[in-house]
Amino acid sequence: MAKRTGMKLSLVDVSTRLSISKPTLIKIEKGYVNVKLVTVLRVMEFLSLRQMRLRI
Repeated sequence: MAKRTGMKLSLVDVSTRLSISKPTLIKIEKGYVNVKLVTVLRVMEFLSLRQMRLRI
């Protein structure tokens, strides 16, 4: 949320642009784990967030 609001984008702005529902975007921002990874990655890319590298 901080990144989105810092860019002066509303929930509606981002969800409309990415063709996702507002409730889905809220779940992503709150860290819910039951959201498709591809959707999370699309939001991250749109907001220019760097992807963390996972080490297994």
